[in-house]
Amino acid sequence: MDGNGWPIVPHPESSDNTIAKRVIRFLLMHVVFGVIIVPPLIIIKIFMGKVRASELAELYKVVSDAHYNPINKFSEDQDKELIRKLWEKDSARPYIEDDALEYQTREGYCSSATMRCTLKSFPSYPREKIPPQKSEASDPEKWQGMDVWGEANEEGSDSKSSANLEIVPGSCSYDEFLSAVKRGLEDPRCRIVLNYLRPVLFGFAVPWWLPANMCIGLMGGHFSPIVGMIETEKYKGDNPLIGVFDVNHKYGGAYLVPAKTLFLSVQLMDVSSQKPRAMILVHEPNSKVKGVR
Repeated sequence: MDGNGWPIVPHPESSDNTIAKRVIRFLLMHVVFGVIIVPPLIIIKIFMGKVRASELAELYKVVSDAHYNPINKFSEDQDKELIRKLWEKDSARPYIEDDALEYQTREGYCSSATMRCTLKSFPSYPREKIPPQKSEASDPEKWQGMDVWGEANEEGSDSKSSANLEIVPGSCSYDEFLSAVKRGLEDPRCRIVLNYLRPVLFGFAVPWWLPANMCIGLMGGHFSPIVGMIETEKYKGDNPLIGVFDVNHKYGGAYLVPAKTLFLSVQLMDVSSQKPRAMILVHEPNSKVKGVR
């Protein structure tokens, strides 16, 4: 822990350390991805009726509003004292005590980085069976098909069951969402993973008019663990602050988000899958969980 009581998590080594690599990455992101691939794909989806223009307009409005009023303009976002209290919560301690936190090593690895943080926070899960970071599941439902959920079963079992995963879709009500967050944080054998549209919190990447920044602002999903909940005089009751540990080091570790804002980032449609995003409650492997769906 540092002097503020925040966990010290090593930053990943940068692989874009030459001008040539930066130029190639820029062209791939803003020309290939942002111009050649995504816009035609969206147009095709609109003509096929899979995506409505009104849905894209709603996405644009929400992210545009966040662009001018991002959560990092709020004093609570990364208030030193509030973040210290967050990491002192019982729900956050397993990540500290088991040295479970790590950042994604590159873009597109947020899912596997979040999975590693989650599994490492369970002392019962064998560290040697946790896979390395890689490009992994792009939506919450695909988490259910991953082999890692069966790796901690009793020796000799061939089961690869994902019965310990509880998917809470963004189509649920706000009360159901907040209730699931509280239930997950109160259970010492449960961890919470969030699949959300981060630009709903921070807006478009700067400069917003670059093609890839615009596309990612409307389409880019992200995974990160929820580590705790804090109430303040302003944010309490049905709208507390929820602590997210962002596996992208560029966002400074944990930050606090009003629950209603965070719910909106999960509720909005994923353009790629045409479904809302979701929250995943990961119950400790081999634990007996009733009511998991």
